[in-house]
Amino acid sequence: MGSSGYSGGFRRTFLDNASSSFPRAPGIKAALNDYLNSGIGNIGRGQYRSAYDLEEKVMAAREAIAAFFNAHDPSAVVFTSGGTASLNMFLKGFLKKGDHVIVSPLEHNAVMRPLDDLRAKGVIEYSIAPIKDGVVVASGLEPLIRPNTKAVICNHASNVSGSVQDIEAVGMTAHEHGLAFCVDSCQSAGCVGIDVRKSHIDFLAFTGHKGLLGLPGIGGAVVGGIAVEPLIRGGTGSLSDSFDMPVFLPDRFEAGTQNIPGILSVGCGIDFINSVGLDKIRSYKRELRKRFIGLISKGKLAEFVSAVGSEDIENVGIVSISVKSHDIACIANALDMEYGVCTRVGLQCAPLAHKSLGTFEGGGTIRFSFSYFNTVEDVEIAVAALSDIVSGVHVKTR
Repeated sequence: MGSSGYSGGFRRTFLDNASSSFPRAPGIKAALNDYLNSGIGNIGRGQYRSAYDLEEKVMAAREAIAAFFNAHDPSAVVFTSGGTASLNMFLKGFLKKGDHVIVSPLEHNAVMRPLDDLRAKGVIEYSIAPIKDGVVVASGLEPLIRPNTKAVICNHASNVSGSVQDIEAVGMTAHEHGLAFCVDSCQSAGCVGIDVRKSHIDFLAFTGHKGLLGLPGIGGAVVGGIAVEPLIRGGTGSLSDSFDMPVFLPDRFEAGTQNIPGILSVGCGIDFINSVGLDKIRSYKRELRKRFIGLISKGKLAEFVSAVGSEDIENVGIVSISVKSHDIACIANALDMEYGVCTRVGLQCAPLAHKSLGTFEGGGTIRFSFSYFNTVEDVEIAVAALSDIVSGVHVKTR
C-alpha cells in the first residue's frame, strides 16, 4: 500500500483524503479504458447493443451502491455531480415556504449555504442542534421541534474533526416525530457502515471521490419515501411525450446525459471496499490516526500542537490540529513546499463547525486525513516534518 509518490524529483506524501482520495480504487483504469474503447452511445437513449451494454454496467453500479447502503431498491439510488448537488436537491426540492428544520452545527457549506440562502429569502427557518464532545446530542433535538418542523439534517462524520455521529439515535428521534432525516455521508461512506433503513434515513447524500475511491464529479443520493421536486428538468429517455418529469425513480432526478465514467468508477470503488471489508478499512485508518496523535503528543510538538475533537469518539481517519504561536497557513505551505506533505489548512468549508469546536478565531486548523492506502511511514514523515517546522528547523528535501 502507499499513497505517496514522487513529483518534481522528491517524495510526496498525500494526507488530504478528506478533500479527494488518492490513489483511486484499483480497477478504475481498466474500466475507463474499456469505456473509452467500447462505450459507444448513451444510456436510456440508444436502441443498439453497445448502449444496452452500458446500461447493464451502470445498473450493476447502481445495484452495488444500493446494496452497500441497504437501500430498499436500486431505483432509489440517483446519480448527481456530487454531494453538494445532492444536498441542494434535498434542500431546494423538499423544503417549502414556512418550513422549519433542525441542523447540526458541524455541517459543511454544501448544507449551510443553500440552507441559509433559503432562510435569507424568507422560505424557511432553522435551529442549530446541540453537541457534546463534537457529537450531536440526539435527546437535545426534541426541545427544538416546532409544529412546522419538517426535517433534521446531519452529517455522518465531520470533515473538520472526523468524529462520527450517532445517526441511528438522531434518525430514531426524527422518525418518532415524523420528520424527514437527511444525512450527508460524504466523509463516512467507504469507512463506516451505513444502513439507510436501520437509521431511518430518508435522504442520503454521497460523493464518489472520497471514501468510495472513485473519480471527482460524481455522487448521488439514496431517496426514501419522501416527495422531492427535481432541481434539474430535461430529457430522461422515458415518457418523452410529456413535458412533466417522470414521477418514478431514478428518472425523476436524472435529466440529461449522466457521468458514465464517474458512475463506473464508483462501482469499482465499492467492489474494492467490499473485497477488503469496511471493518478492516475503518480499523486501519483508526490505527493511523492513533499513531499520528500519539506522536504529536510527545516532546516539543506537545507544547504547541493539539488535536481537535475527542479521541474517545469513533472517527473516519481525520486529525485536525491547532498550533500555538504559529501561522497555520505558513506551516501547511512549508509542509508542502519543503517536505512534500499534502494537507488542508483553514476552515475546510465548514465555518460553523469551527465555531462550534472553538477553532474559528484562529483561522481554522491544519487537517491530516488518512486513506487505506497510507502507511505508518507516511504518518511518521508528516509528524517529523511538522516537528521540524514548529521547532524552526527546516530541512529541505526538494
